[in-house]
Amino acid sequence: WDPNRQRLVADFSWTELGTRSLQDGAAWKQAMAVASAAYDDLHTPVVPGALFYHATSVRPGWSRNRRAVAKIGNHIFYR
Repeated sequence: WDPNRQRLVADFSWTELGTRSLQDGAAWKQAMAVASAAYDDLHTPVVPGALFYHATSVRPGWSRNRRAVAKIGNHIFYR
């Protein structure tokens, strides 16, 4: 509750923009196609078997106990 605005406030500002029709346009269709492929497990894994990843700019402690299987751009993928 925001006492200044006298109403409930959202956690994310974009939710306060009012109603918008999000279900049209090329971006919506592409997002739905990608989400459906992931949900239905129809995608081809880029790094098969990889369950973890991190940016090359960091070295998390958990990475020492995992086997690196690929590096793509600035990310390292592990099993």
